[in-house]
Amino acid sequence: MGELDLLETLIAGIQAYVRYAMERPSRYQLLFDMLGVSALDAVGPVQPVFRVIAEPIEEMARNGEAIPLDDPILAALLVLSIAHGRIALAHTAPVRPENSVAFVENFVQMSVELLFQSRKISSNS
Repeated sequence: MGELDLLETLIAGIQAYVRYAMERPSRYQLLFDMLGVSALDAVGPVQPVFRVIAEPIEEMARNGEAIPLDDPILAALLVLSIAHGRIALAHTAPVRPENSVAFVENFVQMSVELLFQSRKISSNS
């Protein structure tokens, strides 16, 4: 699988995360209240969202492709932090136009694309 395919997989996963969080804020909060679920054992619908984001980044790293940080786990945390932070800001004032699902989703997508694009540029120097 090439770098573009993995980046597309990552973008699709983060878009689903943003959409879910924006359209179902109460259920989104429950994602962080699943203390009894082991991150290593959970699969399917209860698989931690972190794995959905981390897996394409880990595969990029295994393939020798550029990722934003040297550690794929830290890169996944960075991507999730961008999404989670923007979602949290949108939840504080959901009626503002710049806090619509589409706007937030687009912001997160552009941020992730820039994050990976800037790493590619800097890794070639």
